[in-house]
Amino acid sequence: MNQTNNLILLLTAALILAGCQTTSESTTPEAPTDPTTLFLVRHAEKASDGTTDPPLTEEGHARARALRDMLY
Repeated sequence: MNQTNNLILLLTAALILAGCQTTSESTTPEAPTDPTTLFLVRHAEKASDGTTDPPLTEEGHARARALRDMLY
């Protein structure tokens, strides 16, 4: 993964986390909000077809389905 991709990933995670912040105006002691859990995962097993955005292999699709099933 090159530095540009790392920076994009870092900025995306920061924006997601910034959107999860709450202020005292949005919550009251009588009605606390439930905590939100955020899972950031990256799949593997991509095909090597020489492009910058290769599709997943069948193993990659299987891993993605397993992650989905485990997290839901």
